[in-house]
Amino acid sequence: MKKILLILIAAFVLQLFVFGEEVSHEESFEQNETADMKDSFSKNDALGLDSIFWEKPKSQFRLGSLYYNGDVVERNLEKAKYWFEKSAEQGDSDAQVRLGSMYLYGEGVEQDFEKARYWIEKSVEQGNSHAQCNLGLLYWLYYEEEKVDQDMEKAEYWLEKSAEQGNSDAQFYLGEFYYYGDPVERERAKYWFEKSLKQGYNIPTLLYLATLYYDGGDYKKAKYWWEKAAEVENAEAQNNLGYIYFYGKGVEIDYEEAFYWTVKAATSSWVSSVEAQYRLSEMYEKGLGVPRDYDKAKYWREKADAQKKEEAEF
Repeated sequence: MKKILLILIAAFVLQLFVFGEEVSHEESFEQNETADMKDSFSKNDALGLDSIFWEKPKSQFRLGSLYYNGDVVERNLEKAKYWFEKSAEQGDSDAQVRLGSMYLYGEGVEQDFEKARYWIEKSVEQGNSHAQCNLGLLYWLYYEEEKVDQDMEKAEYWLEKSAEQGNSDAQFYLGEFYYYGDPVERERAKYWFEKSLKQGYNIPTLLYLATLYYDGGDYKKAKYWWEKAAEVENAEAQNNLGYIYFYGKGVEIDYEEAFYWTVKAATSSWVSSVEAQYRLSEMYEKGLGVPRDYDKAKYWREKADAQKKEEAEF
């Protein structure tokens, strides 16, 4: 793979010297970009871009994606926007949603919700699930007074449309939408979080699900999802596992297991490790799961006090 990348980069650099014909700055920008990239990929179809004609909208979208992601060429959001815009103006739905997203999040451009909605809606008209998800987020989270009003009904509608098409991002955000909404919608939040997880784990979803099950009194399932997150060193999950073993929530009280998870959380850089630090201090002071050690108890209590004070001042 490294050899392929070096060949592509070398081909790209070589083109800068081969094309010596004098043209204007505006002409040279597009001519060199298309010639350079077309020549490189005509020699290698590793990315499925063989025989590309760069005047076609889908090819322009792919070129924009290379610049956006920093694949083969150095990441350049200005050039990414240039190619996305050329493609979007010709009706490519993927380019339209990507361009709209750049305006939505202010990536390489000044954040502009009106332009974001314009391009995202263009893509939505073609049934693009990513655009539907972004339009839902625009109405829910990224609204701006007098330009794009917050509209929870539209947000739910578009997130659901996207989620039903199998878009994992939309499934996650729809879960969040219900999680922070009416408490009676908590079951719907669970449903969409679990749908999202079937397409691959991500830490926030694991934590949301664990919390939903814990709050609902299903400690066994809460423990299951916290363990999944703790396996990848998530300190919040590790702290919560320490808590349930310390107090016997859905499990037998097990101070050794509580100590194991509490130490992991307390020694992390997680902002809320203070809770774990206080528990660790108590365990050393009382000899719970570890030999009694007043010096270590004092150390962790003072560390927790200092962090608590620092957080309060911040």
